[in-house]
Amino acid sequence: MQVPTTSREGYVKHGLRETLLERQHLKALVEEWWQDRYWGSPPLPEIDGIGVMARQIATFRYEDVAFAELCQKHGLTPVWLEYTGDKMSSESSFKRSLLRVHFCSGRGKNGGLQLQKPKNLADLNLYVGKPINTIATQDGLLVDFHHQHQDKVCLGAIRSDATKWVKKMGGARDYYEAFLAIFIAHAVLFEDYHGGESGKVLDHFTSIIFEPAWQAVTKRFGVSPLIYPLPWIPEFKYYPIDHNWRQHNVVTEDHLS
Repeated sequence: MQVPTTSREGYVKHGLRETLLERQHLKALVEEWWQDRYWGSPPLPEIDGIGVMARQIATFRYEDVAFAELCQKHGLTPVWLEYTGDKMSSESSFKRSLLRVHFCSGRGKNGGLQLQKPKNLADLNLYVGKPINTIATQDGLLVDFHHQHQDKVCLGAIRSDATKWVKKMGGARDYYEAFLAIFIAHAVLFEDYHGGESGKVLDHFTSIIFEPAWQAVTKRFGVSPLIYPLPWIPEFKYYPIDHNWRQHNVVTEDHLS
């Protein structure tokens, strides 16, 4: 298999499950590398054909709809891998969206989104720099609010918190090599490091952390991580209000091609 020279060339869009199954012999090599560094294995469910969406909190926006639908299309089981121990930041649009939730019931007759009044769950200024899993809302922890929403609109959603695993590592560089190694043979990652919601804000992280980690992991194991470019449009930041999100006409076949 020819190894791509850059991570931008390394995105895959076809044969995801087939390629993942072909790489099963590499699992032991990856796991041995994790163990040699005393990191242990990430908390993934023991099922075949996993698709991963990695976010600080597992929730369910229209971006998650696209992820779930793409997993179904490619014969993968969607799994949300969390890092709830990460710190809140005012620079991340995703993190801000966790505190200011816009529920949507779909498109109206004229094509516009039917949005409810934004729900402000907590004051961002009070929690910048603090662990996300400590953020409290009027009705309980922020993490619980989003889990309850996900369970309501996406029955049977599978999520796992990797916070303890991440905390075993020394810094972002070590963590990202270990993280990207998951997608050598254990799962397929759905993400876009060259665009998406963060836009230009992501460029520094991509060049300083992601690109070197991608190159190191690709060189170590001889194949690049399996990463599907997750689509993004501004409407994906909203939260479907109910489980009828397939009828909301926000995520379309054009986004899943």
